[in-house]
Amino acid sequence: MANNSSNNMNNPWNATGGQSGQQWNDQDMIGDLLVQEKQLISTYSTNMVEGSQHPLRTLMAQHLDQTSHDHFGLFQQMQQRGWYQTQPAEENAINATRQRETDHRNQMM
Repeated sequence: MANNSSNNMNNPWNATGGQSGQQWNDQDMIGDLLVQEKQLISTYSTNMVEGSQHPLRTLMAQHLDQTSHDHFGLFQQMQQRGWYQTQPAEENAINATRQRETDHRNQMM
């Protein structure tokens, strides 16, 4: 049987960080998962709106919903640990964005 230790070095999920030998910590792993979830959200969103069959669109919408929940959970983990800092939005900025989106939606109708 072959020695698996050399194979593990090339495994991207290996906590040793692969070929560089740099170790991944919790922040690196959760951050990487956050980026991957974001990419999945983009892919599911595109496939959902471009799907020509209702069952496919429904499946993509389900995956999009679940992945967005997973993404938010990872974001919350990073934020709680102080690894992802955000600034609270000011009320006038929220209202301006809300109004801009409402105006845009009304123009489209």
